[in-house]
Amino acid sequence: MLGRITRSVKARGVVKTLKLSMLQPYLLWQERQYNKARLRNQAEYDRKHAVETGGIVYLGDLAIPSDNAAYGTRYGPTVHATFTEMMAVLAIDHQRFTFIDIGSGKGAVLLYASDYPFDKIIGVEFAPDLHECATRNLANYRSASQKCLNLATICADAVDYSLPLTPLVLFFSSPFSLKVMQLVLERMLLSFERHPREGYLIYNHIGYFPDVDTLLLRMEQLQRLFDQPTYRIYRIRQEGFMPGC
Repeated sequence: MLGRITRSVKARGVVKTLKLSMLQPYLLWQERQYNKARLRNQAEYDRKHAVETGGIVYLGDLAIPSDNAAYGTRYGPTVHATFTEMMAVLAIDHQRFTFIDIGSGKGAVLLYASDYPFDKIIGVEFAPDLHECATRNLANYRSASQKCLNLATICADAVDYSLPLTPLVLFFSSPFSLKVMQLVLERMLLSFERHPREGYLIYNHIGYFPDVDTLLLRMEQLQRLFDQPTYRIYRIRQEGFMPGC
């Protein structure tokens, strides 16, 4: 608990942390109601595929060798049905793209993505314990519908990760707050400026960090393609990126 409070003060400040603590009983009750069905479905998914992607893990309970740990969010699996809906509206030739989950946790989204014929699937996770769990899940996963076998998970801070120079689908499930998101986006856009290529950004859990939502909506380099109550899909504009810049 002390670790969570320390992270909250660093990320939000004392006043916002105190306000949040006053709302905590209601927020916890609301969260439990939502998570009951969500985690029950995830447990069934785990049993079916011989993996362990369920549960809620607070980063304050983990040893994370990064100064950005205070700005990260807890782990909770993305709902499989939501991911399937995202892929249904994203009309791309999957074989041309590398799929990257930034803040991949236990790897649930990596497993979902492997049911599509992506050229490669990569998870980037800075918590060693979650990374190790994801590595086991990738090794144990069994599914008759799996179409991509080229999966990898990398233990690294997202602000230090260099994107591959291929067409990309970048997935963010609100993994960190504004300070880190700004740094990650700066590196991402610099990569696309220096090496223009096709790219898409999927942002899940709208509303968790309202300032991040606002940042993404205001970025001229991102074209909003799909706007749903819980997620948005953007195209990374190629028009403004000139080769050799």
